[in-house]
Amino acid sequence: MDIGSDANFDRVDWTIIDIPVDPFNFNDPFNFKVGTPQGSPISPVLSIIYTSSLLHKMRDLANTALGMYIDDGAIFACGRNWRDVENALRNCYTLCTEWLERAGLSIEPDKTELIYFKRPQEKMAPPTYTHLPLPAEQTYYWVHATPILRYLGFFFDSHLSWSHHINTMCNRARASIKALQLLSNSVQGLDHAHWQLAYNTICLPVLTYGCQLWFSGKQVGLVKKLQLVQNKAVKVIAGAFRTAPQEALHQLLTILPIDLRLRMLTQNTTLCLYKVSRESQLLRRLEGDWYTPQPHNDTLPTPNNAQAHTTLCSLASCIKVKGPQVKPFPTLPPGAPS
Repeated sequence: MDIGSDANFDRVDWTIIDIPVDPFNFNDPFNFKVGTPQGSPISPVLSIIYTSSLLHKMRDLANTALGMYIDDGAIFACGRNWRDVENALRNCYTLCTEWLERAGLSIEPDKTELIYFKRPQEKMAPPTYTHLPLPAEQTYYWVHATPILRYLGFFFDSHLSWSHHINTMCNRARASIKALQLLSNSVQGLDHAHWQLAYNTICLPVLTYGCQLWFSGKQVGLVKKLQLVQNKAVKVIAGAFRTAPQEALHQLLTILPIDLRLRMLTQNTTLCLYKVSRESQLLRRLEGDWYTPQPHNDTLPTPNNAQAHTTLCSLASCIKVKGPQVKPFPTLPPGAPS
């Protein structure tokens, strides 16, 4: 469930009244905007500090979890049947709204979305809507379940098939390729080097967005959709005919096939675990030899399914635990220019 908050952690508006020496001569008040700029990397830090007590409070609830990224929150609830899921979701939502109201914040009902994830063997259909409390107006409002939910750039469906996400990324990449075609033709415009640079910086990140979350090497159908878009881009870059062989064009332009590209990005992400400190909260989710326990750490919530295999665990299983520890900011040697 996605929550939209009215709070803006990027900027704070203040009303400043200029008081001169003469107490009987006041200037007109004016607005003075202070804070961090929009999109600043310090915004998530400020958000975590401000909402840390809410995150700690939600840990006491069973079968629910709360995740937040700045002003976008997601409530996860599970249960043995849909009634238990609704009750757990409503209880967690009520605690969130009460805390936000005390903190001077509020939830935007218009931006609240709901999605149910159904197991393949589940025969009973999930509810089509649910009602959630609205303490500010002492009433309830209805939230209809949606088959597709967008959160942090990902498109989730009720079966986690990732088909809608891949289709959306493919359509966006096709639109970018069409727009780039206006910059050149077979006679003049961008050459091969600039065309390839534009494809690598504009289209390719769209096609491979978030592949570390869904790609495991077994999604042949999803990878084929991405490859078809790249095949079209390769023909445009090379200025080749529609019937030109795809493999030869990839080799001439030194562009990796999409399946090899996805594997490379996933493996590079896995190697980044060697750069993370052994005391970090990220490696704490892996436990074992990955993490060095600290005396002040709280206990992590116990998952309902002990055999659950998260994406982080899947990435970590591709490399050795006791690998080379890489310092992201190594110490400069004596005498080195700073």
